[in-house]
Parts: sequence; C-alpha cells; structure tokens
Amino acid sequence: MRHSRQSRKKLQWLSRRSRRRLKVVVILGLFVTAAGAGAWWWTSRPGEPAPAFALPASTGQTVRVEDFRGKQPVVLVFYMAGT
Repeated sequence: MRHSRQSRKKLQWLSRRSRRRLKVVVILGLFVTAAGAGAWWWTSRPGEPAPAFALPASTGQTVRVEDFRGKQPVVLVFYMAGT
C-alpha cells in the first residue's frame, strides 16, 4: 500500500506528537513517584514521637499534642463536617 506524500507527513507528525506525549507522561510519572517517595521518607514511623502540632477542637479551644505527651494515647479523627 502506497501513501501519498501528505499522508506520510501526517503520519510522521503524529509519530512525533506521540513520542512527545509519551515523554511528558513518563516525566510526570517519575515526578509523581519521586514526590510520593519523598513524602513517605519524611513521615513518622510507628513508635516515634509525633511532631509538635496544634489543632482546633470541636469546642473551639486549641489542643496541642504536647499537652498529652506521656499521659495518654492520642487518636486523631478527621471528618468532614456537614455545613
């Protein structure tokens, strides 16, 4: 099957476009993988002390993790409040 010159140019253009798209997908995939690995590396491990932080309680008061350190286990519950 013979292709016209115009159809060959179109196929070459599509081929270049596909290669460019593949490069972008690979680079983005590597970036996302590296970002995830970096986040995993800096997370706390089981048994390690939690980093210092403060959060607002449902009562409006600010609760600090230091207030509970060494006294009792702390369980964080994140939920979406209905508005």
